[in-house]
Amino acid sequence: MADPNARRIPWLRVFVESFVIVVSILLAFGIDAWWDVRQQEEHFRTALAGLESGYAEHLRRIDANIDYVSNDQQRLRSFINMDPLEASRIPAESTWGTLQSIWRPGTEDNNITFLTSALADESLALRGDVRLHEAVAAWQTVVDELRERVVQMAVAEREALRAVARYPGVRSALARPSEGDPGGPPTVNGEVMRRVREDQEVMAVAGMKIFHSRIHRQTLRELRVAAELVLDLVRAAQSR
Repeated sequence: MADPNARRIPWLRVFVESFVIVVSILLAFGIDAWWDVRQQEEHFRTALAGLESGYAEHLRRIDANIDYVSNDQQRLRSFINMDPLEASRIPAESTWGTLQSIWRPGTEDNNITFLTSALADESLALRGDVRLHEAVAAWQTVVDELRERVVQMAVAEREALRAVARYPGVRSALARPSEGDPGGPPTVNGEVMRRVREDQEVMAVAGMKIFHSRIHRQTLRELRVAAELVLDLVRAAQSR
């Protein structure tokens, strides 16, 4: 005769084992979710740190470029306001810098390429920081405007180089190697400087350069304000 206890199902043990299995699975999912959140948080913090250093460098380069453009403007304005005789008396060591101010675009790198790449990080988009996103959008608008200014300055540079390169003394200076030259920057004699100052085509290009560089400098200043706001908000996000 069969033992009735042999067919009895140990429900309590089954329940306990099932409970343990379910709890283990849920715990594993919870640990995975916690780890994912922690990794995302770490990635976010790393991205913010990269943005902070990138925007700090961005501001440093903007300041350097504002000074660069301002100095060229001052030098070129002085040359435009000279009469040809005064231009012929410019000290030899200043002649090349004066001529460069006619064509030099003043478009040194502002670290924008790095920042654009860093801002594409998906971990930043997940945070929903409305003020930061609005500040970045405003900054990007000024960046787009600056790129238009850079194109305009490049056009002005080509026109200026074409105008001044008609003079043999300038062509010779342009042909000199610019790297590793122990003699320093080239010089141009006073007669060439006088003729350049008398050249109405060159003066027209110089006037156009002054006009575009003034707008360029203003755009750089606007970019600085926008970048400073982004940097402040990035630092605020890091402190939360």
